[in-house]
Amino acid sequence: MLRNNESRYSQINDVIDMVNNKKDDFDYSLALEYMGNNEKVLMNIISSFLSYNKDSISLMKEYLIKNDGKELFAIFHHFKGVSLNLGSRIMCSFSDYLCEKFRYKQNESIDTTTIEEIKLYIEFCNILFAKLESVRNEHK
Repeated sequence: MLRNNESRYSQINDVIDMVNNKKDDFDYSLALEYMGNNEKVLMNIISSFLSYNKDSISLMKEYLIKNDGKELFAIFHHFKGVSLNLGSRIMCSFSDYLCEKFRYKQNESIDTTTIEEIKLYIEFCNILFAKLESVRNEHK
């Protein structure tokens, strides 16, 4: 498992703790604020995100195995763009961090530390996706 001295991502210990304890950082009030305090719009965004990205986690695993930095970058960049709308500050900052790691190195081999960071990111996404699914179901 990663430790802060192995990763340059400043919130790595927070993410490790969240993953180990199956916690998310979903902030309903932040997401609602980004949607102009319109709950219906927020629920539509969450539903659209979950539908559009239902395969993203398995794709990240596949791209990691294939050492496909270009496709990983695309997913990280997409998640960075929507994360605050989903009320997740950590997804935003972790996605941004991973985007910057891959921005100019998409065709290079992925180093061991980055592989571990991506695995942690995937676990974090699993937890956040489950939370978003729960929120969506509560508001049906």
